[in-house]
Amino acid sequence: MISKVILIDDSKSVNAVNRELLLKNDVCETVESFTNGQDALDHLEKEENHSDLILLDIYMPGMTGFDFLKRLDKIISQRESRPIIAMLTQEFVSSDYMKSKDEFRADEYLKKPLEIDDIEDLIEQYFD
Repeated sequence: MISKVILIDDSKSVNAVNRELLLKNDVCETVESFTNGQDALDHLEKEENHSDLILLDIYMPGMTGFDFLKRLDKIISQRESRPIIAMLTQEFVSSDYMKSKDEFRADEYLKKPLEIDDIEDLIEQYFD
């Protein structure tokens, strides 16, 4: 079990479903959710117990997931460890996949709705 997951999706219902999935399956101890990138960045700047995993929607109004990642790098560059970042999307778009991996250093690219098998694979790959 990992300590802390941050959910960032403009849909409160998606965040609620994902929170339930993570907690019900004992993926993590704590889940914090945000409906926009700026609130999440403000939280990440102040957090003392750093997040292990960020699940980030690509397409949000205002600040996209890609915009968020540009700003996140400035916040976490001083830290000893970097959270694992999984980009979330409703449909696979190869150009987004390449952009998320190459340009923005996202660790994973997952399809919504989240499935427990995908989360367990991610946990096994990065945290076991």
